[in-house]
Amino acid sequence: MDKKEVEKFQSMTDMWWNLNGPAKGLHTMNKLRVPFVINSLKSIGFLKTDENSDKPLQDVSILDVGCGCGIMTEPLSRLGADVTGVDGVPEMIKCAEDHAALDKDLKEIKYFAEPIQTFSERNKEKFDVVVASELLEHVTDKAGVVKSSVECLKPGGSIFITTESKTLLSKWITIYWIENIVKAVPKGAHEIDMYITPEDTQKLLEQSKNKN
Repeated sequence: MDKKEVEKFQSMTDMWWNLNGPAKGLHTMNKLRVPFVINSLKSIGFLKTDENSDKPLQDVSILDVGCGCGIMTEPLSRLGADVTGVDGVPEMIKCAEDHAALDKDLKEIKYFAEPIQTFSERNKEKFDVVVASELLEHVTDKAGVVKSSVECLKPGGSIFITTESKTLLSKWITIYWIENIVKAVPKGAHEIDMYITPEDTQKLLEQSKNKN
């Protein structure tokens, strides 16, 4: 884990659930991220629930890697999934647990404060789905994170990765516009040098598949 990134997020735990604050952009992104997961699982015939069900992810085991304060973990749980969140920053996990405790319907979420590399050692081939959303741009050992995430998947499972692409346009949108102008995410949350291209992300996935 990158010490600078850890310290950054340790200082931000009080803002993640303010829906009108700097983190509102991440909550808004769930309108894209959550349907992306559901529709993709439907497209491969994995989801067997009724088309009109309000719990389309019923009994699907999902691991949310780098879950932070649970911004994506909670919506997945509300849709019926059996969700586990893991994050290497204990303060973020405490924030996630405290917020989930406010809603009795979220009591089934399990949170772990440890790096995915450690978590995966005792949770190999355990989950139907792994989600790593807005994570890779905050870690230095990207290969280790992807490999450990893949190790947690059951055979035939699906992994979903969303992250900022390493381009000048992405830098302008996420750092200059979203952080400084729109202020939809906390200022200083991103560094362009930590970004990764889709091609390099795909290579990490292919390497992980070959190793497993």
